[in-house]
Amino acid sequence: MMNYNALSAVPHGNHHPAQPPPLHQHQGMDTGSTEYREVCSVLTDTGSQHIGTKVGSCAVAFDAFEELIWSGNQVGHTTSYFSHNLQKYTSFQIHNCNDIRQILTLDSGILFLTKNYLRCSGRGGVRLFDFTSPNMEDMQAMMLTRRNTLLLGGHQSTMIEVDLATGRELGAIDIGDNGVAILRHSGTSICCGDTTGKITLRDPNSLDTQHVIDAHSGMLSDFDVNIHGHQLVTCGMSHRMGHLTPDRYLMLYDLRYLHAMNPVQLVIEPAFLRFALSQPGGGPYHGGTRVTAVAQSGHYQMVDLALGGGGVVNQLPTLAHSDTVSSLEVSQGYQCMGVGDSAGVLHLLADRHDFQMNPFARPTEFPDRAPQYQYIGVDDVRTPYSVVPMPAHPNGPLFSDMPPRMTESHPRNPEPIDPSLIESMKIMEPQSGNHKGFIACGHNSMKIKRNVCPYKLNDDAKPPASSQTVPSKEPAVRTKTSKIEPLAYYTTTPNIYKNYQIVEAEGFALDVNTNNKTNFAGMYNPSGNSYNCLLQTLFYVEPLEVAVRGHYCEQRGCFLCALSMMFHNLSVVKKEFLDSEDLVQSLVGILQGPPATMATVDLPGAMTTVLRELGPSLPDDEGALACGECGAEATEELCRLDYPEDASVLVDFAAVVNRSLAGATRHCAGCAKATEHRVRASPPPPDVFLLDTNAACASTLPFWRSQTTRIATAVAAAPVRVGVKTCRYANDCNRAGCKFYHPGEESPVGDTVESGGAPWLPMTMAWRENQGFLDSKEIVNESDIIYDLVNVTALVQDTNCQTINTVSHIFIGSNYHKMKEGVSCNGWYLFNSLCVSPLEENQANHIDLQWMLPCMLIYSRRDYLDDYRLNINQQISFEEAFSPGACPMLIPLTPAEISKPGFTLSIGMSFSDLAEPQPDSTEPTPPSSATLRRLTCLRTATGPNQGSAFVDDSVEGFDSLEKFLRVVYWKLRLLIDSGAILIGYDIKSQLGRIGVYSPKEQLHDLGQIFKQSKAQTNIPLDFLAWYFLGAADPAADIAGSRGVANTCLQLHEHYTRAKVSRDTWNSTTSKIKQLGEK
Repeated sequence: MMNYNALSAVPHGNHHPAQPPPLHQHQGMDTGSTEYREVCSVLTDTGSQHIGTKVGSCAVAFDAFEELIWSGNQVGHTTSYFSHNLQKYTSFQIHNCNDIRQILTLDSGILFLTKNYLRCSGRGGVRLFDFTSPNMEDMQAMMLTRRNTLLLGGHQSTMIEVDLATGRELGAIDIGDNGVAILRHSGTSICCGDTTGKITLRDPNSLDTQHVIDAHSGMLSDFDVNIHGHQLVTCGMSHRMGHLTPDRYLMLYDLRYLHAMNPVQLVIEPAFLRFALSQPGGGPYHGGTRVTAVAQSGHYQMVDLALGGGGVVNQLPTLAHSDTVSSLEVSQGYQCMGVGDSAGVLHLLADRHDFQMNPFARPTEFPDRAPQYQYIGVDDVRTPYSVVPMPAHPNGPLFSDMPPRMTESHPRNPEPIDPSLIESMKIMEPQSGNHKGFIACGHNSMKIKRNVCPYKLNDDAKPPASSQTVPSKEPAVRTKTSKIEPLAYYTTTPNIYKNYQIVEAEGFALDVNTNNKTNFAGMYNPSGNSYNCLLQTLFYVEPLEVAVRGHYCEQRGCFLCALSMMFHNLSVVKKEFLDSEDLVQSLVGILQGPPATMATVDLPGAMTTVLRELGPSLPDDEGALACGECGAEATEELCRLDYPEDASVLVDFAAVVNRSLAGATRHCAGCAKATEHRVRASPPPPDVFLLDTNAACASTLPFWRSQTTRIATAVAAAPVRVGVKTCRYANDCNRAGCKFYHPGEESPVGDTVESGGAPWLPMTMAWRENQGFLDSKEIVNESDIIYDLVNVTALVQDTNCQTINTVSHIFIGSNYHKMKEGVSCNGWYLFNSLCVSPLEENQANHIDLQWMLPCMLIYSRRDYLDDYRLNINQQISFEEAFSPGACPMLIPLTPAEISKPGFTLSIGMSFSDLAEPQPDSTEPTPPSSATLRRLTCLRTATGPNQGSAFVDDSVEGFDSLEKFLRVVYWKLRLLIDSGAILIGYDIKSQLGRIGVYSPKEQLHDLGQIFKQSKAQTNIPLDFLAWYFLGAADPAADIAGSRGVANTCLQLHEHYTRAKVSRDTWNSTTSKIKQLGEK
């Protein structure tokens, strides 16, 4: 049976570096000695049931990750000790009566093996998982393998293999009646020692027997393998005169050639042995040949196998005469050794004074220290009582409590700044070179006094009482990029949910890391972010994302082509944000309606239209809903929730979904009638299931509030608390306004009832045939289909400034994490325009109805990705993209040429106005912005083809503009994906204008290279051509894309030559600065 929990569920606290305090050196301890000497000893804990009883220590292990040593005794109790002086760290019970046979340390916990029981506990004592099996009869040893599995062996005929990743028993291997007493790992084999004196070498993968070493004729006491895996040394007993007699020899074997070497004679009768590598005292060093042998009497001897023996015999000074050694272990750095005896004493030995148990230990976690209060004498009349912190809030009111009428919150919004002051504002550059920033000065109108901020004290300044969604008065506008500021002040809406816009602040660069601390890309739309969440939702539906990214066509105005470009950029961009203005305009075009505002936007309807637009590009999936009139199956599955009229009783969310599926109305895309028809439900639902919460309906918000309040009341009345985390400080917590639950409080959810904190929205639903959806609290059968919540898109309202924006809680799977972060994990994230923030799982379905209302939900079938082929089909080949066509002057680019490391090209772009002609007029419409007219790419590699062009595309009329931009996009995308380095001027912004993204390391922007400081604007290209290249008419030389590419090529060569000498480059930049100041 396996009760397996996450190995990372270890409580966190304060971390202190594993640097032990100075230790008193025992008498006889020499810092230059090559022998181990005892430095400290401690009597280990025996457990509460055996206090005062002599209990022996039977297992010792040094922690492989922290500065700790672990000891297990004969009654199933374990104790850990920290650092030099063996300071007790943790102590807890593993088993009621069985002794601990072996201890093994992992990154997230500690494994303890008893006779028939395996347990993994955190270093703080919290049980992570336990394992029992009918095959566990008399376990003795365990060992980790390279396959992340655990081998368990003992005095039985089978050896068990357990998968630590899944917590399942992989199988039992038959090893014979002799069993396994000791397990060690060499470089190529698994060494299994039994009680008959034999050591079996097994294959690490198949566990088949490779070789058997008959080391001792009687019994095997111990053996070890050196760090290189070449030598194996054993100690044991032999039959002499009909009795078992300890051998005073160490048997030595070479595992490379599988033959015995000369045995090493000892003075003592060894029972335990370990290889040791440290040689702090100087002298010859023979790596991996020094062995420490310990007898049960407490005598120990260190010998060098390369020298044939020798070594001084020492005795544990604190070992009593009647006690015996029962366990031995050497630390990770071989600087110290731990010995346990039959009296329960743990002895720590070291070969140097400033030793460490683990030289590469991570900081050890310690509990918070108890607060120290200042002492105040009884007759002290000067010290105020306020220096003593107030204890935890007791039950009942305090004398200092203010009445409710004096503690009401009335936010005061400041009046807008006088427009005349803004118009007269002048920004001056700082005079000092060390001063960063800017100084703004304006004319004082003398209307207000200095240091006075007037507030609106009338009724219009108060926030509206209703929490209905209110449209924004003024949509966010795009200004010059600088920094991001939220639009709202004095509101209860969290900052990460507020509407963001880019505002101007000259002299400051946009720091994306302050708003996006993940590797996932955000999206920014200057005209509002109503559809950004919709685009992000589409991208993180993996089959849909793969199908869209593989789309390519020649159709004019194709929305899927633009969406494919955006999805590709989202897959490669890290931390930054993408401009979605053009894609949103294309989306509004296929919606066939006026541009939506925040108050009128229908995100579920827009999602349905987009899915219908995708059409054949979607992967094959049987629809679960069909039109009752025409019988056409739906390619998209959107269900609008139909709420019961009676909201006075608690209704499960699954029941609302079943009600909506059974009797909802839905618009059929294949029906000729432009009306809504009744649909029928045919099981099972699709893999990805969309729910429209019908947020525009007036009864939606009251119903959600009623259900949230009732489920919160039910949770408060239940004996078991749900969704409320207990404060780690319990009643000793002295933090004001602590949001966690403390023992003795009346209602742990009392503060979340009104705010909608109770999770009425389930994270999981089960679909059962002939019953529909069931709530996650129901008993789930094996035949049920599990659906998990993967997306919550909601409208967020800021009541103070009356702004509305859309956000999405999106569950991102492991494939996206591998693509962006290189790790296999999954988790929830909040997408709010260009800001991306990680979320906890319990925050994903948290809906605070005071400022948030869900408008679209997505549930997906668990493990549905296994049924799809997630391979992106490349629709255009390299040869098709870079064919010379009708231009004989171009030298085609070959795959062998671009595959060379560090392939570099110079790129030039020419932008100009291109007007669209009106159908009823001969006059063209004035263009809204400059458009790319020509693209030129030149080779930069030294050779006969240096400076030759392999791309020189241009467009003449508006009709062929879209096709031209699509071809240019694919050419640049293939170049960037192949690792080519692009040289140009202001190349990043130019690529962004045509929707192409490139990593920073693949861009050599001459404007950034020659710029003197971050706050300075780029030096014009014609000035650089005149100064460095001596151009008589630089404006004519850089005219057109061919001239720009050729000029950038020559400037980059000049920069490469000057960069070789740092002095030459500094002199050049200084001259440019002096010339600019003149």
